[in-house]
Amino acid sequence: MDTEPRTVSMEIEPPSSWLTFVGATTSCRRALARLTAPGPRSRQTVGLAAWNYWIEELSAGNAVSWSHSYNAQCWFEARQAARDFTARLAGRHKALAGPIEDAHAAFEDVAEHLGCVAGACPFDFEFNPEPVTDENLIEELTDHLAQAKQAEIAAIDALSLALSL
Repeated sequence: MDTEPRTVSMEIEPPSSWLTFVGATTSCRRALARLTAPGPRSRQTVGLAAWNYWIEELSAGNAVSWSHSYNAQCWFEARQAARDFTARLAGRHKALAGPIEDAHAAFEDVAEHLGCVAGACPFDFEFNPEPVTDENLIEELTDHLAQAKQAEIAAIDALSLALSL
Protein backbone atom coordinates (compact mmCIF):
# COMPACT_ATOMS: atom_id res chain seq x y z
CA MET A 1 0.00 0.00 0.00
CA ASP A 2 1.34 3.40 -1.03
CA THR A 3 1.44 5.81 1.91
CA GLU A 4 3.01 8.71 0.03
CA PRO A 5 0.58 11.60 -0.36
CA ARG A 6 -0.43 12.12 -3.91
CA THR A 7 -0.72 15.44 -5.56
CA VAL A 8 -2.73 16.16 -8.58
CA SER A 9 -1.65 18.95 -10.78
CA MET A 10 -3.83 20.42 -13.40
CA GLU A 11 -2.61 22.74 -16.06
CA ILE A 12 -5.08 25.27 -17.21
CA GLU A 13 -4.48 26.40 -20.71
CA PRO A 14 -5.25 29.93 -21.73
CA PRO A 15 -8.36 30.27 -23.86
CA SER A 16 -7.75 29.41 -27.45
CA SER A 17 -7.40 32.25 -29.89
CA TRP A 18 -10.61 31.05 -31.51
CA LEU A 19 -12.58 31.57 -28.29
CA THR A 20 -11.13 35.01 -27.72
CA PHE A 21 -11.89 35.87 -31.33
CA VAL A 22 -15.53 34.78 -30.92
CA GLY A 23 -15.78 36.78 -27.69
CA ALA A 24 -14.29 39.84 -29.38
CA THR A 25 -16.58 39.70 -32.38
CA THR A 26 -19.60 39.16 -30.11
CA SER A 27 -18.58 42.24 -28.12
CA CYS A 28 -18.23 44.24 -31.33
CA ARG A 29 -21.65 43.11 -32.57
CA ARG A 30 -23.25 44.11 -29.26
CA ALA A 31 -21.50 47.49 -29.33
CA LEU A 32 -22.71 48.11 -32.88
CA ALA A 33 -26.26 47.19 -31.88
CA ARG A 34 -26.19 49.69 -29.03
CA LEU A 35 -24.65 52.40 -31.18
CA THR A 36 -27.15 52.02 -34.01
CA ALA A 37 -30.39 50.48 -32.67
CA PRO A 38 -33.50 52.41 -31.66
CA GLY A 39 -34.18 52.87 -27.97
CA PRO A 40 -36.18 50.30 -26.04
CA ARG A 41 -38.76 52.89 -24.95
CA SER A 42 -40.71 55.27 -27.13
CA ARG A 43 -39.46 58.38 -25.31
CA GLN A 44 -35.84 57.24 -25.26
CA THR A 45 -33.33 58.35 -27.86
CA VAL A 46 -30.16 56.29 -28.24
CA GLY A 47 -27.39 55.71 -30.75
CA LEU A 48 -26.72 58.21 -33.51
CA ALA A 49 -30.14 59.83 -33.07
CA ALA A 50 -29.18 60.74 -29.51
CA TRP A 51 -26.36 62.95 -30.80
CA ASN A 52 -28.87 64.96 -32.84
CA TYR A 53 -31.29 65.22 -29.93
CA TRP A 54 -28.54 66.40 -27.59
CA ILE A 55 -27.33 69.03 -30.07
CA GLU A 56 -30.91 70.21 -30.74
CA GLU A 57 -31.75 70.50 -27.03
CA LEU A 58 -28.58 72.48 -26.33
CA SER A 59 -29.12 74.74 -29.34
CA ALA A 60 -32.72 75.44 -28.29
CA GLY A 61 -31.67 76.29 -24.74
CA ASN A 62 -33.60 73.31 -23.35
CA ALA A 63 -30.74 71.18 -22.00
CA VAL A 64 -30.97 71.04 -18.20
CA SER A 65 -27.51 71.76 -16.78
CA TRP A 66 -27.46 68.78 -14.40
CA SER A 67 -28.72 66.30 -17.02
CA HIS A 68 -26.37 67.66 -19.66
CA SER A 69 -23.29 67.41 -17.42
CA TYR A 70 -24.26 63.93 -16.22
CA ASN A 71 -24.79 62.76 -19.79
CA ALA A 72 -21.49 64.28 -20.92
CA GLN A 73 -19.57 62.51 -18.15
CA CYS A 74 -21.24 59.13 -18.79
CA TRP A 75 -20.74 59.30 -22.56
CA PHE A 76 -17.13 60.43 -22.08
CA GLU A 77 -16.35 57.48 -19.83
CA ALA A 78 -18.14 55.04 -22.15
CA ARG A 79 -16.16 56.21 -25.18
CA GLN A 80 -12.91 56.01 -23.19
CA ALA A 81 -13.82 52.37 -22.50
CA ALA A 82 -14.52 51.81 -26.21
CA ARG A 83 -11.18 53.39 -27.08
CA ASP A 84 -9.34 51.15 -24.63
CA PHE A 85 -11.24 48.02 -25.69
CA THR A 86 -10.47 48.55 -29.38
CA ALA A 87 -6.78 49.10 -28.56
CA ARG A 88 -6.65 45.74 -26.76
CA LEU A 89 -8.66 44.06 -29.50
CA ALA A 90 -6.35 45.28 -32.28
CA GLY A 91 -3.36 43.89 -30.39
CA ARG A 92 -4.94 40.46 -29.97
CA HIS A 93 -6.40 39.87 -33.42
CA LYS A 94 -3.99 40.76 -36.17
CA ALA A 95 -6.44 39.76 -38.91
CA LEU A 96 -8.77 42.56 -37.79
CA ALA A 97 -6.06 45.03 -36.77
CA GLY A 98 -6.54 47.52 -39.64
CA PRO A 99 -10.24 48.30 -39.19
CA ILE A 100 -10.04 47.90 -35.40
CA GLU A 101 -7.17 50.40 -35.26
CA ASP A 102 -9.36 52.75 -37.30
CA ALA A 103 -12.19 52.24 -34.80
CA HIS A 104 -9.73 52.89 -31.97
CA ALA A 105 -8.59 56.18 -33.54
CA ALA A 106 -12.21 57.21 -34.09
CA PHE A 107 -13.21 56.39 -30.49
CA GLU A 108 -10.15 58.32 -29.34
CA ASP A 109 -11.52 61.35 -31.23
CA VAL A 110 -15.00 60.82 -29.79
CA ALA A 111 -13.58 60.62 -26.26
CA GLU A 112 -11.47 63.73 -26.81
CA HIS A 113 -14.47 65.81 -27.91
CA LEU A 114 -16.68 64.43 -25.14
CA GLY A 115 -13.88 65.18 -22.68
CA CYS A 116 -14.06 68.81 -23.77
CA VAL A 117 -17.84 68.81 -23.27
CA ALA A 118 -17.56 67.13 -19.85
CA GLY A 119 -14.76 69.49 -18.85
CA ALA A 120 -16.74 72.57 -19.82
CA CYS A 121 -19.71 71.45 -17.71
CA PRO A 122 -18.37 69.28 -14.86
CA PHE A 123 -20.87 67.00 -13.20
CA ASP A 124 -21.58 67.39 -9.51
CA PHE A 125 -24.26 65.75 -7.45
CA GLU A 126 -26.18 68.92 -6.67
CA PHE A 127 -29.21 69.06 -8.94
CA ASN A 128 -29.44 72.20 -11.04
CA PRO A 129 -32.70 72.41 -13.04
CA GLU A 130 -31.59 75.49 -15.00
CA PRO A 131 -30.88 75.04 -18.70
CA VAL A 132 -27.53 75.76 -20.31
CA THR A 133 -28.07 79.24 -21.78
CA ASP A 134 -24.62 80.74 -22.43
CA GLU A 135 -24.64 81.11 -26.23
CA ASN A 136 -20.85 80.95 -26.59
CA LEU A 137 -20.72 77.82 -24.46
CA ILE A 138 -23.59 76.25 -26.40
CA GLU A 139 -21.78 76.92 -29.68
CA GLU A 140 -18.59 75.34 -28.31
CA LEU A 141 -20.45 72.33 -26.92
CA THR A 142 -22.53 71.67 -30.04
CA ASP A 143 -19.39 71.93 -32.20
CA HIS A 144 -17.67 69.28 -30.07
CA LEU A 145 -20.78 67.10 -30.10
CA ALA A 146 -21.10 67.33 -33.89
CA GLN A 147 -17.45 66.36 -34.32
CA ALA A 148 -17.83 63.53 -31.81
CA LYS A 149 -20.85 62.24 -33.73
CA GLN A 150 -18.88 62.21 -36.99
CA ALA A 151 -16.04 60.33 -35.29
CA GLU A 152 -18.54 57.83 -33.88
CA ILE A 153 -19.90 57.25 -37.37
CA ALA A 154 -16.33 56.49 -38.47
CA ALA A 155 -15.97 54.06 -35.54
CA ILE A 156 -19.21 52.32 -36.47
CA ASP A 157 -18.07 52.00 -40.09
CA ALA A 158 -14.70 50.58 -38.98
CA LEU A 159 -16.30 48.06 -36.61
CA SER A 160 -18.74 47.03 -39.34
CA LEU A 161 -15.84 46.48 -41.73
CA ALA A 162 -13.94 44.43 -39.14
CA LEU A 163 -16.96 42.19 -38.64
CA SER A 164 -17.35 41.67 -42.38
CA LEU A 165 -13.82 40.30 -42.77
